Amino acid sequence: MSGNRFLRACGAAVLWLPLLSLGCDGPAAGRDSFELEKAYGQGRSVSFAVRVSRLKISTAEQVALELESRAGEAWRVAFPEIAEELGEFRVSAREAERRRLERDGSLTVTRAYTLEPFLPGAYQIPPLTLDFGEAGEEFSFSLSSEPIVVEVSSVLPPTLGEQDLEEIAGPDRLASRRWLWIGGGAAVAAGLAAGAVLLLRRARRRAPPTRPLGSAEAALAELAALLARGFAEQGLFREFYQGLSDLARRYVENRYAIHAPERTTEEFLREAQDNPALSGHSELLKSFLRHCDLVKFARLQPEPAEVSAAVEACRSFITRTAGPAEAPA
Repeated sequence: MSGNRFLRACGAAVLWLPLLSLGCDGPAAGRDSFELEKAYGQGRSVSFAVRVSRLKISTAEQVALELESRAGEAWRVAFPEIAEELGEFRVSAREAERRRLERDGSLTVTRAYTLEPFLPGAYQIPPLTLDFGEAGEEFSFSLSSEPIVVEVSSVLPPTLGEQDLEEIAGPDRLASRRWLWIGGGAAVAAGLAAGAVLLLRRARRRAPPTRPLGSAEAALAELAALLARGFAEQGLFREFYQGLSDLARRYVENRYAIHAPERTTEEFLREAQDNPALSGHSELLKSFLRHCDLVKFARLQPEPAEVSAAVEACRSFITRTAGPAEAPA
Protein backbone atom coordinates (compact mmCIF):
# COMPACT_ATOMS: atom_id res chain seq x y z
CA MET A 1 0.00 0.00 0.00
CA SER A 2 1.42 3.39 -0.91
CA GLY A 3 2.20 6.05 1.72
CA ASN A 4 -0.64 8.30 0.57
CA ARG A 5 -3.24 5.52 0.68
CA PHE A 6 -2.12 4.54 4.15
CA LEU A 7 -2.53 8.12 5.39
CA ARG A 8 -6.01 8.43 3.90
CA ALA A 9 -7.10 5.02 5.22
CA CYS A 10 -5.95 5.66 8.77
CA GLY A 11 -6.54 9.42 9.01
CA ALA A 12 -3.12 9.86 10.63
CA ALA A 13 0.48 9.60 9.67
CA VAL A 14 3.82 8.44 11.05
CA LEU A 15 6.31 11.29 10.80
CA TRP A 16 9.39 10.36 8.78
CA LEU A 17 11.88 12.57 10.61
CA PRO A 18 14.65 10.71 12.49
CA LEU A 19 14.08 10.20 16.21
CA LEU A 20 16.49 11.20 18.94
CA SER A 21 18.10 8.83 21.42
CA LEU A 22 14.70 8.00 22.93
CA GLY A 23 13.72 6.31 19.71
CA CYS A 24 16.84 4.11 19.93
CA ASP A 25 16.80 3.30 23.64
CA GLY A 26 13.03 2.81 23.91
CA PRO A 27 11.15 2.79 27.18
CA ALA A 28 13.57 0.38 28.83
CA ALA A 29 16.05 3.18 29.65
CA GLY A 30 17.09 3.71 33.26
CA ARG A 31 15.07 5.76 35.72
CA ASP A 32 17.39 8.73 35.33
CA SER A 33 16.03 9.15 31.80
CA PHE A 34 12.50 9.84 33.11
CA GLU A 35 11.58 13.45 33.71
CA LEU A 36 8.47 12.62 35.74
CA GLU A 37 7.85 9.83 38.26
CA LYS A 38 4.76 9.66 40.48
CA ALA A 39 4.10 6.96 43.07
CA TYR A 40 0.73 6.01 44.54
CA GLY A 41 -0.09 3.84 47.54
CA GLN A 42 3.20 4.40 49.33
CA GLY A 43 3.16 2.95 52.84
CA ARG A 44 0.61 0.29 51.84
CA SER A 45 1.18 -3.36 51.03
CA VAL A 46 0.74 -2.49 47.34
CA SER A 47 1.99 0.50 45.29
CA PHE A 48 1.80 1.86 41.77
CA ALA A 49 4.28 4.12 39.94
CA VAL A 50 4.00 6.05 36.66
CA ARG A 51 7.07 7.33 34.80
CA VAL A 52 7.18 9.63 31.77
CA SER A 53 10.42 10.33 29.92
CA ARG A 54 9.71 13.93 28.84
CA LEU A 55 6.97 16.52 29.31
CA LYS A 56 7.96 18.70 26.34
CA ILE A 57 8.71 17.17 22.94
CA SER A 58 8.39 17.98 19.24
CA THR A 59 6.22 16.19 16.68
CA ALA A 60 9.38 14.33 15.57
CA GLU A 61 9.95 12.77 19.00
CA GLN A 62 8.36 10.10 21.18
CA VAL A 63 7.49 9.67 24.86
CA ALA A 64 8.41 6.63 26.97
CA LEU A 65 5.77 5.62 29.52
CA GLU A 66 6.26 3.04 32.29
CA LEU A 67 3.64 1.60 34.64
CA GLU A 68 5.00 -0.34 37.61
CA SER A 69 3.24 -2.26 40.37
CA ARG A 70 4.72 -3.63 43.56
CA ALA A 71 2.85 -6.09 45.76
CA GLY A 72 3.33 -9.22 47.77
CA GLU A 73 3.41 -12.49 45.88
CA ALA A 74 -0.01 -13.35 47.30
CA TRP A 75 -1.57 -10.33 45.55
CA ARG A 76 -3.00 -10.30 42.04
CA VAL A 77 -2.57 -7.17 39.90
CA ALA A 78 -4.68 -6.11 36.89
CA PHE A 79 -3.07 -3.47 34.66
CA PRO A 80 -5.22 -1.14 32.51
CA GLU A 81 -5.87 -2.31 28.96
CA ILE A 82 -3.97 0.03 26.60
CA ALA A 83 -4.86 -0.49 22.94
CA GLU A 84 -3.53 1.37 19.90
CA GLU A 85 -4.21 4.82 21.36
CA LEU A 86 -3.76 6.41 24.77
CA GLY A 87 -5.52 9.75 24.98
CA GLU A 88 -4.41 11.63 21.85
CA PHE A 89 -1.17 9.65 21.59
CA ARG A 90 -0.65 6.69 19.29
CA VAL A 91 0.93 3.68 21.00
CA SER A 92 3.74 2.89 18.57
CA ALA A 93 5.50 0.20 20.62
CA ARG A 94 5.15 -1.82 23.80
CA GLU A 95 7.56 -4.07 25.67
CA ALA A 96 7.02 -7.49 27.12
CA GLU A 97 6.08 -7.40 30.78
CA ARG A 98 9.09 -7.42 33.13
CA ARG A 99 8.95 -9.12 36.56
CA ARG A 100 11.43 -8.74 39.39
CA LEU A 101 11.37 -10.41 42.81
CA GLU A 102 12.53 -8.00 45.51
CA ARG A 103 14.51 -8.88 48.65
CA ASP A 104 11.48 -8.36 50.88
CA GLY A 105 9.54 -10.99 48.90
CA SER A 106 7.38 -8.51 46.99
CA LEU A 107 7.03 -8.72 43.22
CA THR A 108 7.62 -5.73 40.94
CA VAL A 109 5.92 -5.84 37.54
CA THR A 110 6.71 -3.24 34.85
CA ARG A 111 4.97 -2.52 31.57
CA ALA A 112 6.53 -0.04 29.13
CA TYR A 113 5.07 1.80 26.13
CA THR A 114 6.27 4.22 23.48
CA LEU A 115 3.82 7.03 22.69
CA GLU A 116 3.88 9.03 19.49
CA PRO A 117 2.16 12.39 18.83
CA PHE A 118 0.82 13.55 15.49
CA LEU A 119 0.14 17.31 15.48
CA PRO A 120 1.40 20.05 17.82
CA GLY A 121 -0.63 20.78 20.94
CA ALA A 122 -1.20 19.81 24.58
CA TYR A 123 -1.50 16.02 24.88
CA GLN A 124 -2.90 14.38 28.00
CA ILE A 125 -2.01 10.95 29.32
CA PRO A 126 -5.31 10.08 31.02
CA PRO A 127 -5.63 8.65 34.55
CA LEU A 128 -4.58 4.99 34.66
CA THR A 129 -5.92 2.52 37.23
CA LEU A 130 -4.39 -0.68 38.63
CA ASP A 131 -6.65 -3.12 40.46
CA PHE A 132 -5.33 -5.30 43.28
CA GLY A 133 -6.77 -8.36 44.95
CA GLU A 134 -5.49 -10.91 47.42
CA ALA A 135 -5.18 -14.51 46.27
CA GLY A 136 -8.55 -16.20 45.97
CA GLU A 137 -10.48 -12.94 46.30
CA GLU A 138 -11.98 -10.43 43.87
CA PHE A 139 -10.06 -7.30 42.98
CA SER A 140 -10.99 -5.15 45.94
CA PHE A 141 -8.48 -2.32 45.90
CA SER A 142 -7.47 0.20 43.21
CA LEU A 143 -4.83 2.85 42.73
CA SER A 144 -5.24 5.53 40.04
CA SER A 145 -2.77 8.01 38.60
CA GLU A 146 -3.40 11.67 37.86
CA PRO A 147 -3.65 12.99 34.29
CA ILE A 148 -0.28 14.05 32.87
CA VAL A 149 0.06 16.78 30.23
CA VAL A 150 2.79 16.61 27.58
CA GLU A 151 3.42 19.69 25.42
CA VAL A 152 4.12 18.88 21.75
CA SER A 153 5.68 21.58 19.56
CA SER A 154 6.02 21.72 15.79
CA VAL A 155 9.31 20.83 14.09
CA LEU A 156 8.67 23.59 11.54
CA PRO A 157 9.49 27.28 12.11
CA PRO A 158 6.50 29.67 12.46
CA THR A 159 6.96 30.83 8.87
CA LEU A 160 8.78 29.29 5.95
CA GLY A 161 11.32 31.41 4.12
CA GLU A 162 12.79 30.73 0.72
CA GLN A 163 15.72 28.96 2.36
CA ASP A 164 13.33 26.39 3.85
CA LEU A 165 11.93 25.17 0.53
CA GLU A 166 12.79 21.66 -0.52
CA GLU A 167 11.46 19.25 -3.08
CA ILE A 168 8.89 16.76 -1.80
CA ALA A 169 8.63 14.46 -4.82
CA GLY A 170 11.26 13.54 -7.38
CA PRO A 171 11.07 14.87 -10.94
CA ASP A 172 10.24 11.47 -12.38
CA ARG A 173 7.12 11.20 -10.23
CA LEU A 174 5.98 14.75 -10.89
CA ALA A 175 6.44 14.38 -14.64
CA SER A 176 3.86 11.59 -14.80
CA ARG A 177 1.18 13.89 -13.42
CA ARG A 178 2.32 17.24 -14.78
CA TRP A 179 -0.39 17.42 -17.41
CA LEU A 180 -3.03 17.10 -14.67
CA TRP A 181 -1.50 19.95 -12.68
CA ILE A 182 -1.09 22.20 -15.68
CA GLY A 183 -4.70 21.82 -16.77
CA GLY A 184 -6.38 21.61 -13.36
CA GLY A 185 -4.16 24.17 -11.66
CA ALA A 186 -4.54 26.70 -14.46
CA ALA A 187 -8.32 26.33 -14.40
CA VAL A 188 -8.52 26.78 -10.63
CA ALA A 189 -6.13 29.76 -10.68
CA ALA A 190 -8.01 31.43 -13.52
CA GLY A 191 -11.38 30.91 -11.82
CA LEU A 192 -10.22 32.22 -8.47
CA ALA A 193 -8.42 35.18 -10.01
CA ALA A 194 -11.50 36.08 -12.07
CA GLY A 195 -13.72 35.79 -8.99
CA ALA A 196 -11.41 38.01 -6.96
CA VAL A 197 -11.25 40.64 -9.72
CA LEU A 198 -15.05 40.62 -10.07
CA LEU A 199 -15.46 40.97 -6.32
CA LEU A 200 -13.04 43.92 -6.21
CA ARG A 201 -14.78 45.65 -9.11
CA ARG A 202 -18.19 45.32 -7.49
CA ALA A 203 -16.80 46.56 -4.18
CA ARG A 204 -15.27 49.62 -5.87
CA ARG A 205 -18.63 50.49 -7.48
CA ARG A 206 -20.38 50.35 -4.13
CA ALA A 207 -17.84 52.35 -2.10
CA PRO A 208 -15.45 55.26 -2.45
CA PRO A 209 -12.28 54.30 -4.35
CA THR A 210 -10.11 55.19 -1.36
CA ARG A 211 -11.78 52.60 0.90
CA PRO A 212 -9.17 49.99 2.00
CA LEU A 213 -9.73 46.34 1.18
CA GLY A 214 -11.90 44.49 3.66
CA SER A 215 -10.56 41.37 5.34
CA ALA A 216 -12.52 39.01 3.02
CA GLU A 217 -11.51 40.89 -0.13
CA ALA A 218 -7.88 40.94 0.94
CA ALA A 219 -7.94 37.21 1.74
CA LEU A 220 -9.46 36.33 -1.65
CA ALA A 221 -6.88 38.49 -3.42
CA GLU A 222 -4.13 36.76 -1.41
CA LEU A 223 -5.58 33.38 -2.40
CA ALA A 224 -5.46 34.31 -6.08
CA ALA A 225 -1.87 35.47 -5.71
CA LEU A 226 -0.91 32.19 -4.00
CA LEU A 227 -2.45 30.16 -6.83
CA ALA A 228 -0.60 32.26 -9.38
CA ARG A 229 2.74 31.24 -7.84
CA GLY A 230 2.17 27.70 -9.09
CA PHE A 231 3.47 25.83 -6.01
CA ALA A 232 1.02 22.95 -6.46
CA GLU A 233 1.85 22.52 -10.14
CA GLN A 234 5.54 22.30 -9.21
CA GLY A 235 4.87 19.66 -6.57
CA LEU A 236 5.72 22.04 -3.70
CA PHE A 237 2.70 20.91 -1.72
CA ARG A 238 3.99 21.78 1.74
CA GLU A 239 4.75 25.37 0.72
CA PHE A 240 1.37 25.67 -1.00
CA TYR A 241 -0.58 24.35 1.99
CA GLN A 242 1.49 26.45 4.39
CA GLY A 243 0.45 29.54 2.44
CA LEU A 244 -3.15 28.35 2.25
CA SER A 245 -3.52 27.79 6.00
CA ASP A 246 -1.58 30.99 6.84
CA LEU A 247 -3.89 33.20 4.78
CA ALA A 248 -6.96 31.58 6.38
CA ARG A 249 -5.51 32.21 9.85
CA ARG A 250 -4.67 35.84 8.99
CA TYR A 251 -8.20 36.33 7.70
CA VAL A 252 -9.66 35.01 10.97
CA GLU A 253 -7.33 37.26 12.97
CA ASN A 254 -8.31 40.36 10.97
CA ARG A 255 -12.01 39.51 10.85
CA TYR A 256 -12.62 38.24 14.39
CA ALA A 257 -9.64 39.57 16.42
CA ILE A 258 -8.48 36.03 17.25
CA HIS A 259 -4.71 35.94 17.43
CA ALA A 260 -4.47 32.90 15.16
CA PRO A 261 -1.05 32.62 13.43
CA GLU A 262 0.96 31.57 16.51
CA ARG A 263 -1.52 29.09 17.96
CA THR A 264 -1.54 25.37 17.34
CA THR A 265 -4.37 24.07 15.20
CA GLU A 266 -6.18 22.61 18.22
CA GLU A 267 -5.85 25.84 20.26
CA PHE A 268 -7.03 27.88 17.31
CA LEU A 269 -10.03 25.60 16.67
CA ARG A 270 -11.05 25.67 20.34
CA GLU A 271 -11.10 29.49 20.35
CA ALA A 272 -12.96 29.56 17.03
CA GLN A 273 -15.57 27.18 18.46
CA ASP A 274 -16.08 29.52 21.43
CA ASN A 275 -16.62 32.53 19.14
CA PRO A 276 -20.39 32.84 18.46
CA ALA A 277 -19.80 34.33 15.00
CA LEU A 278 -17.53 31.42 14.00
CA SER A 279 -19.12 28.44 15.75
CA GLY A 280 -21.45 27.68 12.82
CA HIS A 281 -18.47 27.37 10.47
CA SER A 282 -16.15 25.46 12.81
CA GLU A 283 -16.57 22.06 11.12
CA LEU A 284 -15.61 23.44 7.69
CA LEU A 285 -12.63 25.25 9.23
CA LYS A 286 -11.55 22.16 11.21
CA SER A 287 -11.68 19.87 8.17
CA PHE A 288 -9.73 22.37 6.07
CA LEU A 289 -6.96 23.05 8.64
CA ARG A 290 -6.45 19.40 9.52
CA HIS A 291 -6.08 18.50 5.86
CA CYS A 292 -3.47 21.27 5.59
CA ASP A 293 -1.64 19.83 8.64
CA LEU A 294 -1.54 16.38 7.04
CA VAL A 295 0.30 17.83 4.06
CA LYS A 296 2.58 20.16 6.05
CA PHE A 297 3.61 17.81 8.83
CA ALA A 298 3.00 14.29 7.50
CA ARG A 299 4.05 15.01 3.92
CA LEU A 300 0.85 13.67 2.41
CA GLN A 301 1.06 14.24 -1.34
CA PRO A 302 -2.47 15.23 -2.40
CA GLU A 303 -4.08 14.46 -5.73
CA PRO A 304 -5.21 17.36 -7.98
CA ALA A 305 -8.82 16.89 -6.86
CA GLU A 306 -7.79 17.21 -3.20
CA VAL A 307 -5.89 20.42 -3.88
CA SER A 308 -8.92 21.87 -5.68
CA ALA A 309 -11.17 20.83 -2.79
CA ALA A 310 -8.85 22.49 -0.25
CA VAL A 311 -8.81 25.73 -2.28
CA GLU A 312 -12.59 25.67 -2.58
CA ALA A 313 -12.97 25.02 1.17
CA CYS A 314 -10.75 28.03 1.92
CA ARG A 315 -12.63 30.26 -0.51
CA SER A 316 -16.02 29.02 0.78
CA PHE A 317 -15.07 29.72 4.41
CA ILE A 318 -14.01 33.27 3.54
CA THR A 319 -17.12 34.09 1.52
CA ARG A 320 -19.50 32.54 4.06
CA THR A 321 -18.05 34.54 6.94
CA ALA A 322 -17.49 37.83 5.06
CA GLY A 323 -19.12 40.93 6.52
CA PRO A 324 -22.28 42.33 4.87
CA ALA A 325 -20.28 44.97 2.99
CA GLU A 326 -17.82 42.34 1.73
CA ALA A 327 -20.13 39.46 0.84
CA PRO A 328 -20.14 38.57 -2.88
CA ALA A 329 -23.34 39.38 -4.72
